[in-house]
Amino acid sequence: SFVLSWFEFRGYGVDVAPGGLWTLTRDAPILASPEPDGQVLDEYPIGTAVVVIGNARGSAYRFVSPCNSCRRGFVDEAALKK
Repeated sequence: SFVLSWFEFRGYGVDVAPGGLWTLTRDAPILASPEPDGQVLDEYPIGTAVVVIGNARGSAYRFVSPCNSCRRGFVDEAALKK
């Protein structure tokens, strides 16, 4: 059987991690790249639940999905709590 251990999103490597459901601890942008000045795809308020899908390689950002129909992207891990 095949198990996905990493994937690429907009040219950035993401290591798949069993992250589960996390909550934003502050208003936070969902970014197109794992960088503080990355393009903002969407913004969510404090308390929004997101599913952590993986960890951006070499960065303190997580790849998240706020909901099934929302745009996925990166968020600073400092803005998340389990």
